[in-house]
Formats: sequence, C-alpha cells, structure tokens
Amino acid sequence: MKTKNGLLVILPVLWLVGAGCWKSENQIVNSPSATNLLTNASFEIGQVASLEGWNVNNTDTSFINLSTDTPKGGGLFSARLRNEWDFAGALWQTTLPSSGTHRYLLNASGKVVPSGPIASGWMKIEIKHAGVWSISKSVQFSDTIWTSISILDTLTADSGDSIAVKLSGDFHQWSFGHALFDLVKLERLD
Repeated sequence: MKTKNGLLVILPVLWLVGAGCWKSENQIVNSPSATNLLTNASFEIGQVASLEGWNVNNTDTSFINLSTDTPKGGGLFSARLRNEWDFAGALWQTTLPSSGTHRYLLNASGKVVPSGPIASGWMKIEIKHAGVWSISKSVQFSDTIWTSISILDTLTADSGDSIAVKLSGDFHQWSFGHALFDLVKLERLD
C-alpha cells in the first residue's frame, strides 16, 4: 500500500516538473519577468538569434549582429555592436512610462571585445517629453569580461511621453572592436 501511495505522489510531481521545463518554439529564452518593461531581453526566440522588439540604426551586419558569446545565466546569443568613430552600431527599444515621477532600474550584462587600443560600449536611458528626446542618464563601460551594468534613474513623465533604452558601441575615433550586451532589463521600482 505504501508503494502505491508513493507512486501517486511521485507521478504528479514528475509531471509538474516536466511541464515546467517544456518550452514552445516561440518562447523567448530568459524571457523578461513580469517587471521587465522590455521584450526579448536575451536576443533570441526559441533558441534562434533574434532582434525582435529592438530597433536598429543600421542593417549592415558588420555594425550590428548577434554573437554566441554570452554571460553566465544568459541564453545562446547576445547583441554585438561595432565601435565606429562616426556611426557606431546601436539598438534601442521604447516603452510607455507611467505618468508621474517614478524610479527605474536599467540593468544588463555587457563586455567589450577590443580590436585596437580602446573599446567601449554605452547604455542609455532617454525620455521623450513634449515631443523632444533627451538623454536622462548613460553609462560607458570597457570591461573585457561579462559585467553587470546598471543605471538607476528617476523620471517624471506625462501621458504621451516615452522612455527609450539605447545600447551602442563606442563612437570615439580611437575606439575599435565591439560591445556585447545580454539580459537587458528595465523595471519600474515604485
């Protein structure tokens, strides 16, 4: 009798574990949590490289492409953006903020792959208020190993305003190489 009762407990538990591990082909790996205001945080859908949800400033794959170099806990792909003096590779995504004054946290994993003496990447929060875009906060990094990069910002928004998260390679004349990004998350803290 104990064996029968044990099987009645074990079988449903195994089914629940198996159901929790199943993935559909359209699932975003490392999908954003309910608090992430961005989509496609890990640049892949169904284990296929994807920029879905992100806008690009250049369709030339030498400026913007996807890499299999990823941080621990990342998926299979990261965004790879070229450092270029006059036109660095860049991605951005916009979202509608809540009206009023709120705190936001932007976090991502980033690293650079230099091909010269200097390489860096940029991560920015911009706000569109009354039809005009302005940079609220930005951070530049030059780490050659995967590093957590964060921006804590307080924004005041009205109805009709937008927030943009921008990721880019460096645009300095002596900067060569690429900036890599993964696990990008924007969340409202209050």
